[in-house]
Amino acid sequence: NSGMLFIFDDVAQQSFYMKETRIPLDIAFINENGIIESIKQLEPLDETPVSSEGEVVCALEVNRGWFEENNIEVGDEIDIDEAAGEKDACYHKVKSRYVWKKISKLCQENKERRS
Repeated sequence: NSGMLFIFDDVAQQSFYMKETRIPLDIAFINENGIIESIKQLEPLDETPVSSEGEVVCALEVNRGWFEENNIEVGDEIDIDEAAGEKDACYHKVKSRYVWKKISKLCQENKERRS
């Protein structure tokens, strides 16, 4: 139930690739309103860029299948302010801040609304 949240310095179309990552991941691109605008699969060791559909403020990487297993889908909302609360001092090479966060907390309200 953990993943990596990338918060970008600028709202823009973003892309990721998996040059040195050996496990399959899913990535959700999130717009500045906190809405998941797309969820895409990232393949191990694949250097092909995977891009957001539109302009986003952050992206959430998780183990492959986590979004589906937790009924998280395009159109769901994530509380970005809560997610950004546990920053560390590191910076990703694309000038985004990144944090580790318990993802289930981010999506808990959405799951409760669907019940």
